[in-house]
Amino acid sequence: MKIILLFVGKTKEKFILNGIDYYLGKLKHYVKTETRIIKPEPIKESSNSALIISQESEKIFKTVKNDGPLILLDREGKQFSSEEFSKLVHKYQKEGNRNIFFAIGGPLGVSEQLKKQAHLVISLSRLTFTHEMARLILLEQLYRAFTILRGEKYHK
Repeated sequence: MKIILLFVGKTKEKFILNGIDYYLGKLKHYVKTETRIIKPEPIKESSNSALIISQESEKIFKTVKNDGPLILLDREGKQFSSEEFSKLVHKYQKEGNRNIFFAIGGPLGVSEQLKKQAHLVISLSRLTFTHEMARLILLEQLYRAFTILRGEKYHK
């Protein structure tokens, strides 16, 4: 199984990049991972936000195709404890999925259509995070999930 992380736009904050690299390094002991950057649409004052959201969401959908389940992160998604999240990851592993896609949209979010097309829409918290910070938190939670599944001590 491979976890494919879909991020709209490059991560710009150096401390977040360092954290992402840190957790990607730790995750490689448990699962293959791949990060794919979706090219963002330019945002200007005169931009049509709905159009940008639609275009970026379509790019995410086209990247996933039918290559595996899409788990979309959105503030309105279902919330899980770390233990519940680890069970979710395990469920997708047991189903024999070759790929599992986790997608985080850009600063404007994702379309309602993409939310409907996703296998699952999850939320990291009721708090609001930047889309870049959400990337780091997702990776930490994925690492935590695998330590829980292996009975390792990190998660406590």
